[in-house]
Amino acid sequence: MCSAIPFALACSHEIKQSLHRNIFKLTAHSPDKLFVGVIVNNCFGTDDDFPCRGTAEVTGQDQRGMDVLRSVDGVPDANHIETFCSNSTFAKYCDAGQIRVLYLHEVDALGPAVARYYSSRLWGGENYYMQVDSHLRFARGWDELLVEDLRLTSSFPRSVLSTYPPGFVNFRPDPPYLPGTRLCRCQIRVDEDYLPRVEMKGHSSENETRPSQTPFMGAGLFFTTAEFLVDVPFDPYLPWLFMGEEAALSVRAWTAGWDMYAPRRSLAGHQYRPARYGNPHYWDIWGKFYRRPQMEDRLTSTTHDRIKVMMGYPEVSPAASDGVEGHRVASNYSLVELDHYGLGSRRSREEYLEFAEIDLNKRTCGGLEWCAEGTLQ
Repeated sequence: MCSAIPFALACSHEIKQSLHRNIFKLTAHSPDKLFVGVIVNNCFGTDDDFPCRGTAEVTGQDQRGMDVLRSVDGVPDANHIETFCSNSTFAKYCDAGQIRVLYLHEVDALGPAVARYYSSRLWGGENYYMQVDSHLRFARGWDELLVEDLRLTSSFPRSVLSTYPPGFVNFRPDPPYLPGTRLCRCQIRVDEDYLPRVEMKGHSSENETRPSQTPFMGAGLFFTTAEFLVDVPFDPYLPWLFMGEEAALSVRAWTAGWDMYAPRRSLAGHQYRPARYGNPHYWDIWGKFYRRPQMEDRLTSTTHDRIKVMMGYPEVSPAASDGVEGHRVASNYSLVELDHYGLGSRRSREEYLEFAEIDLNKRTCGGLEWCAEGTLQ
C-alpha cells in the first residue's frame, strides 16, 4: 500500500475546494499519508508598490452552470489555505505538517513551468510523487488505485503514469471516468513556434490487465516514484513557458530511462476554464504591471530556444552558426546548466524522436497507432 504521497498543485484558484472536497475528506483511501505541496500565486494587498491586478470575481453563471469571472484591480485574493487550516476537521493535517505552502505575489508568477519547479522543491522525501493542477475532483480511493496501476507497469519503479483528466462542470459527474485516456498524439504548428503540442488519442479497454506505454507526459497530472525527481529534476530556467513544457519533460524522462504509461482509469476530473470565462492569466498581470501588453511573447522566445536546443531542432544551434539562412545561435541563457536540466544518458534523443514519431526537419508528428491501440506494455 502507498506510503506517503506528496502532491504538487501548481495553481491556487479554488484550492480550498480541491483540498477540502477532494484530496482529504471524500476520496483518499489513506489521507493521513498524504503530503500536499501548494504554490499560491495571489495578490495579498500588502504592498503599495504592487497593487492587486488579477483578482478573480464571479459575475454570474453560463447555461451550463459554469462561473463566469472578471479580473478586478485593487482587491486582495482570499487565502484559502488559511481557511482550510482553520477548519476543525482539517486542522490536524496542517498541524502535522502535511500541507506545505509557498506564497508568491501575483507579479512574481512566471508561468507553469517555474511553478512546477517550486512545487518539486516542497517534496520532503516521501516514496511517491504526483503533480496536478487545481480544479480537480478525485475518485474514491484514488491514491490506492494509482499505486496499484503504477506497480503493474512493466518498467516499475522507473515508470510514470500520466494523462489529461477529462473535463467536468461543477463536480458532475463524479470520477472515475471510463475508459482512461491516452496521450498518443502531438501537433507541430507555426503559431506555437513549432514546439510539439501533446494531445489525447485512444482509450483504455475494460479488460486491460496493466497500463500501456505512451511517448508523452502531461504536466496537469502525473504520478510516479519520487526517484523521478532525482533523475529528472525540474528545470528552473523556463520562465514564461507554456507550449513546449510537456515535450521537454517527456524527452528528458525517456532519455533518463523512465517509461511513460496511460493509467487504465481516469481517476480525476478537471474543471477546464476556457478564456471566454474570464480567467486572469499571469501574462495579463505582467502586461498591466509593466504597461507592455504581450511582452511575454518576446520573453518566451528565449525559453523556446532552450527547448529547441535540447530536442535537437536544426535551426537553433548551441555553437557557431553554419551559415545556413534561418539558422541561429541560441542565447547563453538558453544553455545555462543544460548538462543538469537537459537530457538523460540512458537513451538517446534520436531514439526518443523515433519512438515518439517526431520529425523536426519536416515539422511533423506521426500517427502513433501503436500508442492509441495500447500495444506496447
